[in-house]
Amino acid sequence: GGSVSVYEIGYSKKTEAMVPACEMKWSANALKMLCHMQREHREDAVKKIEQRVKHKKRKGVDCLAVLDAKVAFEELFPSLAPKLTDRLHAGEVTCVAVNPFCPNVFLTGGSDGAVKLYVKSLNCCILCFNLPPTSAKNSLSLPVIDATFSPTRETVVVLATKNG
Repeated sequence: GGSVSVYEIGYSKKTEAMVPACEMKWSANALKMLCHMQREHREDAVKKIEQRVKHKKRKGVDCLAVLDAKVAFEELFPSLAPKLTDRLHAGEVTCVAVNPFCPNVFLTGGSDGAVKLYVKSLNCCILCFNLPPTSAKNSLSLPVIDATFSPTRETVVVLATKNG
């Protein structure tokens, strides 16, 4: 047997700081990403992101548009920048899925039970999480055998695991 899990990629809720005036409509997650930036970089980032979104003829700014704008990762996620050295899975990569809303964003699933989210233009893994252990007695995660992004929601990922 196997199991299928649905996850929504999101960002932790923090007190939102003042965001520079935006010309376009921004999603809540996109604004949260912006709030991670140091204040002195936000105004330039908003201009760069909105310019890219207009160029692509999109209606608004979502979290994938922020990633697609190629803002420097160290500016976008200053607290995560030192933690980006571990890019590899402990076991083999079992699946790769490209985000249909932003081909610049993809994820990998592994036999180690880890799921890693990458941004190609930043050349780095920006999020890694391990699936829960198979049981209280066994600390190993189930291997990820397949993964796909939702065709209708940019931040939803469906993962399939196989019970050994």
